[in-house]
Amino acid sequence: MFAVTFYSYKGGVGRTSALVNTAFRLAEKGKRVFILDFDLEAPGVDSYRQISDGTPRQGILEYVSEYKTGGRVPPLVDYAFEVEIASTSPGRIFVMPAGRRDRNYQIQLAGLDWKYFYRHSRGFLFVENLKAAIEKDYSPDYVLVDSRTGLTDVFSICTLQLPDLVVLLFSLNNQNVSGTARVYQAIRSNQIGRDIQTILVATPIPDAPDSVDLLKRRLDCVRKTVHAEPKLFLSFDPFMAFEERILSTKDIPSGLSRGYEALTTQIISANKNDVLTMVEEARNLREQGNLELSELRYQEVVESNPTSATALIEYGVFLRIRGKPGAALEYFKKAHQLKPEDATILSKLSTTSLACSQVDNARGYLRKFLALSTSREEIFEVAMSFERFGYLDESIEAFERANEVKEDWHSYLGIGNIYMRKRNPAKALPYYQKGRELQPASLELVYNYAYALHLLGNPTATEYFKRSIELYEQRNLDSNRPSEKANIFQAVSHAYIGVGETQKARHSLEESLKIAKQLPQGHEVFSSISYMQVPLKEFAEETMELLKKLPETGARP
Repeated sequence: MFAVTFYSYKGGVGRTSALVNTAFRLAEKGKRVFILDFDLEAPGVDSYRQISDGTPRQGILEYVSEYKTGGRVPPLVDYAFEVEIASTSPGRIFVMPAGRRDRNYQIQLAGLDWKYFYRHSRGFLFVENLKAAIEKDYSPDYVLVDSRTGLTDVFSICTLQLPDLVVLLFSLNNQNVSGTARVYQAIRSNQIGRDIQTILVATPIPDAPDSVDLLKRRLDCVRKTVHAEPKLFLSFDPFMAFEERILSTKDIPSGLSRGYEALTTQIISANKNDVLTMVEEARNLREQGNLELSELRYQEVVESNPTSATALIEYGVFLRIRGKPGAALEYFKKAHQLKPEDATILSKLSTTSLACSQVDNARGYLRKFLALSTSREEIFEVAMSFERFGYLDESIEAFERANEVKEDWHSYLGIGNIYMRKRNPAKALPYYQKGRELQPASLELVYNYAYALHLLGNPTATEYFKRSIELYEQRNLDSNRPSEKANIFQAVSHAYIGVGETQKARHSLEESLKIAKQLPQGHEVFSSISYMQVPLKEFAEETMELLKKLPETGARP
């Protein structure tokens, strides 16, 4: 359990909004989140329609009052509730609100003296018991605490006793900066000996070019006063003034939405026991080339988190990269046992089963994956994998499903190429045509459409060969990988031949060969003849054959 307090010295900086939006993002990442609304004077967490339907519920104030009256810590379940969130979100959110906010609420609040409570009612132990009860009854990954503003009686509870991390939100005016500096120093030099992390968040920051110089001056003031740098900026969003909103990650991201996502990432990174943080460390080691140390770290993560599907999937991906598909498959199976309806796991199982020559299993996982997945990108990648392994009907099925989720010209190109590989240009044509309707300036689609027409003996092929040459000559190939360049040069030679430009065709084939000779041995290149990835030697041989067939003159062959 990792406790995070959201604190602001002054109001109006979007503290509660940041907390609630972070909670929903953590839930989207599969986390169990428990929210404590400790802003008893001005509670706001249950004002969000995604959290509460407006039904008054007892919470922290009644919980404390019951303890004061009866002398016993009451059952936590009577003071907290679970939030109904989207079924697609793998996590869960629980809330302990401030309280009912009825007439009795004000009476109870007026009678609550935290200093007296700590001195005479063992308040410190009460809060420790509250933390223990939350962990025991709800097992949250994260506890998010909404703290009251200012230097109040509950300040020490929310910023020193409860949290592992304090998110300090402040605007850049003098009151906020000086107040935040005092709080920051109090946390850093706390008298109870706790190592409490902090994240300084400047908010709300207007996105206005005219304010750049002023922003620099105010940040200089922060450095001199707080003696620390803001780790994050949350942008100003005027629409947040109209209603309490949770900015969905599935919508077109706004600047503020991206800021909330960055804040969520920083909170996770601060929690060294979060499996996502541990996996990220292992991934960084892998990217640095330290594979042995990376594997040890992955093994530690899996051993310490045997029921984490995330850890199992990540280690499986690592093993695939290291050329150990059999071992990877076992970890994907373990993850599948934990989450049998997870589409991403099924995608890994299907493609890894292919790599292990378990074709029937691969097909079975593919069917389940296609029925569950709503990610066009994920489906497209699986389709490409089946095509690479030579299972063309399954690949077409996956491409078709990708277009059902979201129509895209890449999927039409993929299907067309498969039919060309099957030596069936007549079936390829309508898919290239559909792709061209979506992306008329695509060199790949126009060229392949022309080549399919050419193979069918259709004289209009020349018109489309001309158009593909225009697109090719406008294209900057610098962004393409060498193997892609080799393929493009080989393919465009057909277009030049189709319009009678034999010398340009020869030059293109020579360029293709030159690039192919520079590629490392064992490399594969996509062939414009067989419409599949072929070994480098085979690609060079077929390109040489094309060169030999070209006449020496510029006449049409």
